[in-house]
Amino acid sequence: MITGLLFFVIGIVGLVHPELTYHKIEEVAHVGPVRATVNKDGTATVPRAVSVILLAVRFGARAATTGQVSGCRFSCDSTSRNLRCF
Repeated sequence: MITGLLFFVIGIVGLVHPELTYHKIEEVAHVGPVRATVNKDGTATVPRAVSVILLAVRFGARAATTGQVSGCRFSCDSTSRNLRCF
């Protein structure tokens, strides 16, 4: 349940705000007690397909464990498969 919620939140955040900015400090030289560093800003883009897959996994896991997706109950008998919604 926690994993499904985490997938849901990450999937929604990826769809709403797909670009993440980050700050990186990189050491370029180290001579004795003197260090030279460079500050770099970067942007990482989360592909839309990854967000959609996370949401699909979340809802697929719920359907597999509870037999329900958005208010629909799946039932199965020996002769045919029936979908009953309430």
